[in-house]
Amino acid sequence: MQSTAPLLLLTYGQQYVSASFAGILVGAQPLFVALLALRFAPDERPQGWRGLTGVLLGLVGLVLLFGADLRGGRLALLGGALILVAAVCYAAGAMLIHRRYAEAPPLGVATSAMLVTTVAVAVPASATVPTRLPGLEATAALLVLGIACTGATLALFYKLITQIGPARAALAFYLSPAFAVVFGVAFLREQISMAAVLGLAAIVVGSVLAAHRTEPTPP
Repeated sequence: MQSTAPLLLLTYGQQYVSASFAGILVGAQPLFVALLALRFAPDERPQGWRGLTGVLLGLVGLVLLFGADLRGGRLALLGGALILVAAVCYAAGAMLIHRRYAEAPPLGVATSAMLVTTVAVAVPASATVPTRLPGLEATAALLVLGIACTGATLALFYKLITQIGPARAALAFYLSPAFAVVFGVAFLREQISMAAVLGLAAIVVGSVLAAHRTEPTPP
């Protein structure tokens, strides 16, 4: 839930949408944490009018993105849907870790997630082995993405979940759309529409409001 499914969904979904759009959708994870908390984690539920406003604002942001930035036909819509489901999987995984593995060492949880993913994709990977080995640049990219951008990041993220809870830990994903947009414009020459900017702003503000917690008043 936290690794295998979202990584596969992202791999396929990003083939049909821009990098910046994919990054913005993944950045909506805190919104889905808030929505799942309504049913599965009472202590992480959005609180009061701020929480409700945040959830509604985040949903408006998603509508803006899908309504204005996915006009490339069915494949673009499919890609966006796959990435959205990946964000939901990340959120559900965070909730599961918070509820069931809060006492487990974060590095152990991250290692377990990566081992499960490796086993899960071993069979389909063996059936689609390329005819030639990847080049040096591709191999280096795989190592960086696998070790630093996935393994180390998951360990840090799980530590945040155990210390401050999934709702506030998921706020770290705000960096994802920012980097995705900047890198998409800088390296892929992508065009950022006004709808994408407004959608990103709505998702970020909505997620912050949904994750807001009122500190208990000391006696």
